[in-house]
Amino acid sequence: MTVIGQLLELFDSVLEVPDALSKLRKFIIELALRGQISPEEVSNIKDLKDLKNNRAVASESTTSSPPKTWPYVLLGDVLQMTNGYSFKPTDWKPTGLPIIRIQNLNNIDAEFNYCDANVLDKKFQIQNDDFLISWSGSFGAYIWKRGAAALNQHIFKCVQKWPAFDSRFLLLAFNSQIDTLTAQAKGDGLLHVNKSVLERLKLPMPPLSEQLKIVQAVEDLIDLCDQLATAQKNRDSYRDSIFFAHVRELQDFNGSRSDLRDHARVLSTIEKLLTLATAPAHIRLLGETVLDIAVQGAFSKTGHAQNKLHPLSSAATLQSGYAFKSEWFTESGVRLLRNTNVGHGSARWEDTAFLSSKQAGDFERFNLKEGDIVLSLNRPFISSGTKVALITSSDLPCLLVQRVGRFNLNAKLLTAEYLLLWIKSSQFRQQISPNLNSGVPHISPKQVEQALIYIPAISEQHETVKVTNTLLAACHRLESQLKMAEEKKIQFLDSVIAKTLGTAIPQKEICHPLIISNKKSGATSEAKKEPQFMPSKPANSTLDLQECVETLGGACSADQLLMHSGLGDNIEAFYDLLRSARDSGTLSVELGAGQEIQKVHHEN
Repeated sequence: MTVIGQLLELFDSVLEVPDALSKLRKFIIELALRGQISPEEVSNIKDLKDLKNNRAVASESTTSSPPKTWPYVLLGDVLQMTNGYSFKPTDWKPTGLPIIRIQNLNNIDAEFNYCDANVLDKKFQIQNDDFLISWSGSFGAYIWKRGAAALNQHIFKCVQKWPAFDSRFLLLAFNSQIDTLTAQAKGDGLLHVNKSVLERLKLPMPPLSEQLKIVQAVEDLIDLCDQLATAQKNRDSYRDSIFFAHVRELQDFNGSRSDLRDHARVLSTIEKLLTLATAPAHIRLLGETVLDIAVQGAFSKTGHAQNKLHPLSSAATLQSGYAFKSEWFTESGVRLLRNTNVGHGSARWEDTAFLSSKQAGDFERFNLKEGDIVLSLNRPFISSGTKVALITSSDLPCLLVQRVGRFNLNAKLLTAEYLLLWIKSSQFRQQISPNLNSGVPHISPKQVEQALIYIPAISEQHETVKVTNTLLAACHRLESQLKMAEEKKIQFLDSVIAKTLGTAIPQKEICHPLIISNKKSGATSEAKKEPQFMPSKPANSTLDLQECVETLGGACSADQLLMHSGLGDNIEAFYDLLRSARDSGTLSVELGAGQEIQKVHHEN
């Protein structure tokens, strides 16, 4: 299968995966920069209809385009980078030339500061199509399109020293290296990259004509991604509308509608919702709805009516715990059930306080027993649900602490399991308004006891609990299945990307736009044969580099000098020496297509 064929397969299969679109965008750009996307093939795909028509054709091929062997350049060879002006607040004006700060690059709605254009050096003034690089706080390249402006510090204005790149291709190539730059960033708070790091950044340099084709191919594929994402969003919206319509049908249950009093009809609607649920939010809503209608009598043979609601106090009371003093706490003994130990359905003991077994004997009235339902009275409702737990044998022995309540039930009227369902449901939550007077949301036993609850016969409570737990278990299974399916899609996407990008790029040596020559002798590298001399050790000084030039006859190309300096495996060291030789006057180095670098002869 061709690379473009792999992309086509990826589009439909992983778009629902979180961050898939972002990964696909990066994948497309990386493939394009490696020359593995055929602009001609992409040009035939303009919309979703073309995508479907081309999928079969693309899949038929079993070959994958190898990476192109384009030359690479160092960014410092191509760009002259000028940092923006360090504006002070006193330089700001109410109107004038807008000052480009990093937030103005990242957010089109960010407000501008302004300055007086008449007093600002022209080198800090920006026009449309200027190429900018932010190097502090956040990293990225930008092509400015918002009119005349002034450049703030921490942003480079970049001018090409010679026509190496189409600016749009350069934008893609630079931004594909953000992760590389981030890894080399410095700073404890505000990360930044040094100019030298930017100058040493390696970028592919295809022919300009090829760059234009690559940019167009990337834009077409990114646009296709956007079309598919929009189509997926529309499908999701349609699916959601059907799902929520069925949920509302259940939520409207009040026992008076004949179509919903039929036990079978309710279960049929829930089963349909289980087939429609394709997102975690769907499953959470379905689970909450099942709880709500269960405690309203949806699974009761006699149904539900408003006149059957009674205060909880008619079947149960809520006992508060004891205010154990912290100085009584010990490292072992009997556990104390505090607010932090009340989870969602069960007790949690990650953070445990103890009372000595001897002292615990004085507080038998607060001993918890298996089957007790406990409710947190401080912060009872949090984003993940109500803090209520069923005590099991593994939790014992433990004592009830203040601001936690234990329900004492009339076993002839109410079961602990049914009460637990009701406490977890919004039917309970909507009747309770936590008090905020002390700063911590809290409720009282009286509030809880006054809440209205539907209490069917004990046998029907058992049936309701059985049916509800079965349906909630189905929700949990579906949630697990969806999570596993999503993980498999993520693995599939990552594996395709890793497999495709795992092929090493056969890079050519870095192409320096230089010719090194001795103008006085008139010699050029093109007129000379390759000498047979190779250094015994790599050059490590500008003098060594000068000697290499002399050995090569006084004229050579950058590639020849790189090879004969012994630094072929350390290009960055070679280029540092070349810059030093230029700066010290040992070699005269001028960057630019067709220009020369000459050895400097000093007169005695």
